[in-house]
Amino acid sequence: MRCLELSYNADLKASEIQTLEPGNHLSYAVINKYMELLVKNKPRSAALNCLFFEERCANEHPNKLPFEWWRLQNIFIPVCVQSHWSLLCASPRQKSISIVNSEKPTRHELKCVRLVSDFLQKNCPVALESASWSIYLHEGTPVQKHEHDSGVFVCMFARQILYRLRQFDQSCVQVYREWMKKELLNKQLYND
Repeated sequence: MRCLELSYNADLKASEIQTLEPGNHLSYAVINKYMELLVKNKPRSAALNCLFFEERCANEHPNKLPFEWWRLQNIFIPVCVQSHWSLLCASPRQKSISIVNSEKPTRHELKCVRLVSDFLQKNCPVALESASWSIYLHEGTPVQKHEHDSGVFVCMFARQILYRLRQFDQSCVQVYREWMKKELLNKQLYND
């Protein structure tokens, strides 16, 4: 399943690719495109557009969920709050949302998670509505040292979850930036 509202054939602009250079915050387009690349060959997973949460809060486009989303194993939702990216990983089958964050979540981020949880519960098919969704903080996530690296961490968190990769840390960020750049330009993931 692809990231919503993106066409995989649409190329990233040079200015967006440049956000992968050291010291830059990743652009929404880079994060969206990388998430789309991650889930491209994972039929039980989906990645929502980076603007999903903002639009949800503004009550725009209330039904922007993948077809039969409740059957998916993972739905990745990148969320940017006050220039910091975190990743929400919804597991509809378990009716849970994990917060994967390279910093301690703020109250505002926790409020975001509750809004997403309420939205998912409200949009569940009648047969699945009964139990509320559980929310938990993903354990053992590495801590970022530079504020501009949170987008890279979010992409790597999603990759780590989907492909069951080993733990990474701040020392890997520059290598991952280069890795992501090559993968995005070649439109395919490297073998892990």
